[in-house]
Amino acid sequence: MGIRDVVKVSAGLRHNIVLRCGKDSACNEVWAWGHNGYGELGLGDKDIRLQPTRVTALDRARVLDVSCGDRHSLFLTDHRPLVMKDDPALKEYFHLLQVRCGV
Repeated sequence: MGIRDVVKVSAGLRHNIVLRCGKDSACNEVWAWGHNGYGELGLGDKDIRLQPTRVTALDRARVLDVSCGDRHSLFLTDHRPLVMKDDPALKEYFHLLQVRCGV
């Protein structure tokens, strides 16, 4: 599996995390894989991941940076969460509302 548009890669002792930015700069995606015995992947469990897995807990955050350590990972986020109209998954619906309401 290839991950495109990667802006940051961090490697810990036995795990890796990448930060991906798509077409919309507000849409940061965090992908993680490797050992997860201490929950260092941020996926809510302790299962080992051999393939990159999206960290969906950070979907509503603006992730600015990632860093991996021995048995931990750090995510630097902006203090402002994504608003609904900036969410790429919902953007098309807000566009329809703007067209219909003349905004």
